[in-house]
Amino acid sequence: FNIARYCLAANAAATPEKTALIVVSGDGEDRRWTYGELDLAVRRLAGGLGRLGLQPGERLMIRMENDVPYILTFFAALAAGLVPLPSSAALTGEEAEFLLNDSGAAAVALSNDLKLRHDVPPHVHVLHTEEIVELTQRGAAIDYTDTAADDPGFLIYTSGTVGRPK
Repeated sequence: FNIARYCLAANAAATPEKTALIVVSGDGEDRRWTYGELDLAVRRLAGGLGRLGLQPGERLMIRMENDVPYILTFFAALAAGLVPLPSSAALTGEEAEFLLNDSGAAAVALSNDLKLRHDVPPHVHVLHTEEIVELTQRGAAIDYTDTAADDPGFLIYTSGTVGRPK
């Protein structure tokens, strides 16, 4: 069972031209994605994540603005059998760095405007928004990775109003 496959594949096969996602922007340039477009972009990015050497079960922290690349990265990580760690753009650099280190993430997806407190450790692969967009448009698509019911789906940290995220 792969949750990304469950959400996208059947609809992409049955109704590829049906609207799957509408992204409303403040500038009036709303973007509509069909199931076929979304499925292909996710599987292309999933293939790119695998070609970077990321293995199923490894964690991918997402520290990005709330936009389409964030959505595609989350679903692509699931599609590749990775464990996405979504994080809020409102986290401080110190808080985000704690999540990266505590989670043992093998990679981090970073928007250009969002940083960590220090440089990313050398063993962690960094994907910037431009690379993510490029992979979704031109990468070779893969099939969804098979995952088991007891494999982690995604990792969430909470912090409440005080203390470190947990």
